[in-house]
This record gives sequence, structure tokens and C-alpha cells, in this order.
Amino acid sequence: MSKSRDKSYLKFISELKDQISGSRYQAARLVNREVLMLYHTLGEMIHKKLSEAKWGDKILENISEDLQNHFEGMRGFSVQNLKNMRLFFETYPQARSPESPVKKGHSAKNVIGQTVSSQLAKTKKNAIGQTVSSQLDKHLQEVFYMLGFSHHILLIRQCKSTEERFFYMQKASENNWAYRVLEYQIASNLYKKQGKLTHNFNQTLPKQIQQQAINAFKDEYLLNFLNIHEDDNEQVLEDAIITNIQKFLMSLGVDFSFIGRQYRLQVGKKEFFIDLLFYNRRLQAMVAIDLKTTDFDPRHAGQMDFYLTALDKQLKLEHENASIGIILCKDKDKTVVEYSLHSKQNPIGVAKYSYAQLPKKYREVLPNPKELSKFLN
Repeated sequence: MSKSRDKSYLKFISELKDQISGSRYQAARLVNREVLMLYHTLGEMIHKKLSEAKWGDKILENISEDLQNHFEGMRGFSVQNLKNMRLFFETYPQARSPESPVKKGHSAKNVIGQTVSSQLAKTKKNAIGQTVSSQLDKHLQEVFYMLGFSHHILLIRQCKSTEERFFYMQKASENNWAYRVLEYQIASNLYKKQGKLTHNFNQTLPKQIQQQAINAFKDEYLLNFLNIHEDDNEQVLEDAIITNIQKFLMSLGVDFSFIGRQYRLQVGKKEFFIDLLFYNRRLQAMVAIDLKTTDFDPRHAGQMDFYLTALDKQLKLEHENASIGIILCKDKDKTVVEYSLHSKQNPIGVAKYSYAQLPKKYREVLPNPKELSKFLN
């Protein structure tokens, strides 16, 4: 198509420019709500025009070039971003026509917020047979507009269900997650693994913090940032975590502060060492982590119980809650863990760790890292 001769194309480009110009001041100030509304409106215009005029996706290259030439120095009009805008609208469609520009004062609630709330309302209604309250409706809209456009596109592309998307949306807004943190939490499957930890918290922690403690830990931690082999020992695992302590803290979640490694405890005439010791501000409790490169063994629970007793007797301050122990192991049998924790007096949870691995069919063909290392040396 010759864009210089196609009146329909020129008219459409003019409409896009008018729409962008109308919101340019707000967008330049990086008011997130205005940026989302602008991108949503542009996505709607592109979606409708490409459908009505039967233009193929290749026309987006022309649109991108024209917009970037007209709005020099203004980012956000790459071909990929135009596709993202269209996807954004298609995920959160609404009844307003593209001829009603953002600059004329359409409220954010009417533009996207109602669609967001109604989507979740449907899932809630199906789940519990009730509609979502107006209070929740307002909360969802506030959460939605707290996230940047790149966050929303990541959620749309990576999350399989509406419930999963809104779970991460709320977590990201509550904890002010950067894009990379959100990406990691999705990759580590926080949605399915948070709150699934095998533990004895209901019997050992004050009632008012039991649920907070359960939510603070995952059943499995993705340690794909560690450059170690599957059969390395606990010392190698600990060294790798310390080298990547910032990423490990990110995998733990918010509110954790690192106290030390091989934290020394003296009980009687003997010394004992906790692999990793953290503090959780929200729980107001020390968190001891014991690393095991083997499957869970009941003796691990006894050892952790001893460490926690020593921490509480020697270090816990009067206003703090009981210290919590997390045994991080290669694998676990849930029933064995439950039996092991049943009689323990201190709060203990048992989680697994995993690395990102090649699919099995490739692992069977390619040499493992240690074999490759020997070959290269």
C-alpha cells in the first residue's frame, strides 16, 4: 500500500496523532494512569482499524515510523509496542468508541477499571456464587493503575488465568516490584507455591501471625541464578547463595534482611552453626535456614528445633515473635515431613529448591556440566 496516496491511512495517522497530542502533557509527566489510558485508546484504534480496513500487521511498521518521526524523542511507538497496545485493549476491552479521546475527561473507571473489575467479578461469582462488592471493585481499579504498562503486558503474556494475573497484579502493587522481580516471581510460580509450605505454624505461632507466616514462604524456591551442579555439596550451595545474596533475597520475598552465614551459637561447651540467618520485619522474627542437598530426613527437623530453641533463649528480644526455621532440601515426602513436625515445639517449615534444567530429552543426549568441565580441562 502506498501510504502517501491512501487517504484512509493518512486520516487514521492524523487521528492517532491527535489522540497522542491530547495526552502528551500527562504522558510526559509519567502519570501512570494517563499513560495506560492513552495506550489502551491507541490499542483500541489500531485493533478496530486493522479489522475494518483489512490491513495486515505489516502496516504497523508504517504507523510506527510515522509516529516516531512526528513525535521525535517520545518513546513507546515501536512496532512491538503498538502490538502490545492492541493486546492490552483486546485483554481489557470496553464500550467507549475511539472518537471519544482521553483528553475530554473520560474517567479511568469507565475506560479500563470497570472491565478489570467485571472480569474478576465473573471468576469470583463462579467460585463463591456472589458478586464482588463495590469496595473490592474500587480496590482492584487502584491496584490496576499502580502497575506500569510493561508489567501489564508481562502479566497478560505469562499468566494462564484471570485469577493468576490478578494475584500477581496485587502482589506487585503491594510490594512495589520492579519488572525483573515480577518476571522472577512468575517464573518461580509464586501463584501456586505461596502458602503451600509444609509446616507446623498453626500449632507453634501466635494466631495473629500464622497466616502472615504461611504467606511469607513458598513450598519450592527456584534457584536458577546459581551456577552450581546438581550433585554439589552443601558448602558449595551455601557459597553460591552468599555470592548471589541479593538474588536469593529476591527469591525469599519482601521484608527479609540478611544477618549472617554460619551463624555461631554456643550451647554449654559446644558450638553450633546455622547455615543462613535472616530477619523478617513483617513477622518480627528471626528466620533460620538450613541447607540440605539431600532429600528431607526426620533428623533435620530435630536439628532445626534445637537451633530455634537456642536462638529464642539467647537472642530473641522481648517484643519479637518466636524464631522460624526453614529446612531447604532437594526433595521431600510430605507425609514424612508432617510426622516429623507434629511433636516439635518450634515453628518449622520444609521447602524444596530447584534449578532451571534442560528438558529430559536434551539431558539424555548432552553431557552434564561436570563431564563437560572435565573435557574442557
